[in-house]
Amino acid sequence: MRVALCTCVWQRHDVTAVFWAAYRHLCEWWADHEVVPVVAVSDDPVHRELAPAETVFREMPNEPLGRKFNATLTAARELGADVICITGSDDLMCERVAGALERHIAAATPYVGLRDLYFHETWTGRTGYWPGYQRPHRIGEPAGCHRLIRREVLDQLGWRLWEDARHRGMDHSSFQSLRSVGVKAAALVTVRDLDGCAVDLKSATNLWDYDHVKPQTLSDDTILDHLPADVRTMIRGLRVEAAA
Repeated sequence: MRVALCTCVWQRHDVTAVFWAAYRHLCEWWADHEVVPVVAVSDDPVHRELAPAETVFREMPNEPLGRKFNATLTAARELGADVICITGSDDLMCERVAGALERHIAAATPYVGLRDLYFHETWTGRTGYWPGYQRPHRIGEPAGCHRLIRREVLDQLGWRLWEDARHRGMDHSSFQSLRSVGVKAAALVTVRDLDGCAVDLKSATNLWDYDHVKPQTLSDDTILDHLPADVRTMIRGLRVEAAA
């Protein structure tokens, strides 16, 4: 399978460097597939230098984010991707989570996502667990990152998952698009049940910060130990002050 790893980058070069370190491991874990990173970048040569040589770039303004992310899907379609993996450039996963997702890639599951997620505030080290959407009308919706969507579903959407003008509420916009073509639920992978780690890194530049998300703060960051050694070392190296 050809898997397009679709993401957008903006500033945060230190966090993006961690993302690319994790990407190298993902390619090993998904070695049975061809993984092609597709990145929308906004006039920033440093990001082009950080990325591996095989990266496919699309130059787009940073706002609105809907148009920027849709540009990665257009590029993925041009590449002939069989499935896309939508992720933020601050989102990482361990081998166990990657393995669970890979089984869905191999099985050609139309739509897959994570039920739950961890959050880590890079400069303080605060780490928390988010159990997934709890409001009645959103229970069962996946997290926005690490979602897999097959080309057959994207064909129905014209490879346009978000409203172009959207800059906030991106997940909700994509969920509405999927429902419009009858895709109402994702096959869900529960990270905690796997005793694994999928984590969103919160830095000083984010649409939503750690306190807005309000995860259940843990006593330490040992959940990061599930990540490859080089990746977790880079993450912990970003810490600059004691956690609150």
